[in-house]
Amino acid sequence: MMLSPRRLLVLSLFCLSSTDYYADAEEAEESCPAEVLATCKETCSSCFLEVDKSSYNCSLPGLDLLTPGGHEGVIANYLSFETAMSSGYFPIRAREFEACTGGKIVFSEATNIFEDPVQDLGTKTRRGSELYDGYLMSYSHFPEVSALNLAEHLNDRIRKDNARLKYDDILPQVQRMGEYRTGGVTNVDFLMFDGDFFVPIIRLDLLEK
Repeated sequence: MMLSPRRLLVLSLFCLSSTDYYADAEEAEESCPAEVLATCKETCSSCFLEVDKSSYNCSLPGLDLLTPGGHEGVIANYLSFETAMSSGYFPIRAREFEACTGGKIVFSEATNIFEDPVQDLGTKTRRGSELYDGYLMSYSHFPEVSALNLAEHLNDRIRKDNARLKYDDILPQVQRMGEYRTGGVTNVDFLMFDGDFFVPIIRLDLLEK
């Protein structure tokens, strides 16, 4: 199995960095290719060591149910857009998440919120660059991604953690904006960051005059 150095490293971290995937290093050794293990041992020797949970801070709201050090060594690439204006608190929460789990979220800035995520994910005629793990993207462009089955269905993740997410508290219309229906099945493919609506408001005091 020939893999590029970048994909080899990503696969190494996937195999060994979290107990969510393997219970221990011995189980990982049975499941991961030899060359993957060799690279991991060179670049991530701490994967085989017991995590010192006392060095992580999961005391902040929303982090208390996470496993300290549970994502140690994992790096996720996130393509944002005008972060300071659109979602200025995201980097703050990302740093808090890293302090709790050890997982690092690297932010990059798109120059075009409509085109750049689709260029990375891929289109019907061209394979994407596949550099990023998550995106802030235009609501009007995600159906194209869903139609090509390039988005992860989030139904099971939401169901698993709904006691914490409280997904049902989101307005139904906003929920539907992140859904895609095909073959008689409706999947949640995107989580809406916000939902803009124009709502008519009637001033009864003026109307009755």
